[in-house]
Amino acid sequence: MGVCNVHEWELPVSGAEAGLLIDGLSGGTDPLWPRHDWPAMLLDGPPAPGAAGGHGPVHYTVAAYVRLIG
Repeated sequence: MGVCNVHEWELPVSGAEAGLLIDGLSGGTDPLWPRHDWPAMLLDGPPAPGAAGGHGPVHYTVAAYVRLIG
């Protein structure tokens, strides 16, 4: 059985700034992921459809990604 888990965050920044933050997910300087509290998020490429990865024992594949433009 598959699981569909949708995350939505409200960020107090412009759309362009939010896009840059989201583009940095799983990168070395990822400012969004709570890496001090959770295992690091790792993806095998930038956030884009088909990118695979996860954090700790949780594994997932990016199904869709819509870039925000301010």
